[in-house]
Amino acid sequence: MPITCEFQLNNQRATYFTGKTFAGSIILTTTSDKDIRNIRIRFLGKAKVYWNNTRLYGRFISSIIASENYAYKCEETYVHQQVIARGKGTLLTGCHVFNFLFRIPKSCPSSHIGKYGEISYELLLTVDRPQHTNNIFSKLLTVARRVNLNSFPELKSPVSAEESYYPTCFTLASGKISFEFTLPFRGFASGQILPYSLQISNQSMIDISGYKLELVEAITYIAKHPYYKERKKRWVLAKAVFMDPCLRLTNRQFNRSLQLPSIAPSCRNQCIIQWQHLLELKIIAGGCFGNKSVAIPIVIGSVPLIESVQEECQENATPTTLHSTLQPISPIGPPVYMMDVPSCLPHSPEENNASHPPLYEELTPPSFDEAMITLFPVRSLEEMD
Repeated sequence: MPITCEFQLNNQRATYFTGKTFAGSIILTTTSDKDIRNIRIRFLGKAKVYWNNTRLYGRFISSIIASENYAYKCEETYVHQQVIARGKGTLLTGCHVFNFLFRIPKSCPSSHIGKYGEISYELLLTVDRPQHTNNIFSKLLTVARRVNLNSFPELKSPVSAEESYYPTCFTLASGKISFEFTLPFRGFASGQILPYSLQISNQSMIDISGYKLELVEAITYIAKHPYYKERKKRWVLAKAVFMDPCLRLTNRQFNRSLQLPSIAPSCRNQCIIQWQHLLELKIIAGGCFGNKSVAIPIVIGSVPLIESVQEECQENATPTTLHSTLQPISPIGPPVYMMDVPSCLPHSPEENNASHPPLYEELTPPSFDEAMITLFPVRSLEEMD
């Protein structure tokens, strides 16, 4: 019978933070005596990037003369620790227990599995046997980078994004729409409540149906062989839609907060796999006028800002605070956690005082001077003839 191996870790989920140690034991069972050179236990963490591109060559579109396949790839090693558990000799029949203890460096990025690459960490036990194929057993580990947002002072400042545009349907313009999306901080922890402010100035003749928020993860894969090339991928990790209208010729302001889902911290290292998070806001105009969006880059960490925690405690003490939860969706790539999300929220007291378009009965007729303002001269029917 072959050799069997069982890994026992001090964490049943095999999930660890960077900068921490993990320990455990490996139980190796044999049914016969075996000569060995040594038994090694390794802790290995590395990143791999790989994808293929095919170039087609031909005189015409319908005829292909030749094709060339390019394999882009790159590898990086972040940790490689090894201990010799047993030296040269004979491994007797029975169960053998090998204890281990490793430390995860603080500089290691979080685990990642994507379409064009992965960052993986594994624990390996190798039985090196002379004149035989080595027996290799492995156990995958999940490593989460511990990012303390308080170590980056620039994340404590507020950030905003503004946009102004004239919605058009074919060639018909309908006035100007301006909106400003503001966040009090640039960094937030996973699962934290994120307050935001949205100001809309609708000076057009169309009604805004609402707005949509999306938490986007932008991933960059970097290959260095056969030459440098990047490939980008975007995942919508979570989204929430708010059908709160802003009628024509009105202004509205929304002061709300939302709860972030459980996601991995942003990767700020110069690795061959990098990812950042964006909070995108899209104004829903409807019809043929289209939608307009802005995006604010945010940093997701594991330790929240002290200022954001204090502000969150103050908001929780206020009974009128409104907050929602971003609704995670099921992407093909990185997994996310499902959470219940209300489809819409009640209006806050500030929103009830928002301005509305004037009533028809309140409109006064124009004066004679206003009525005579025109781009064309006024002529009588006799003059036109």
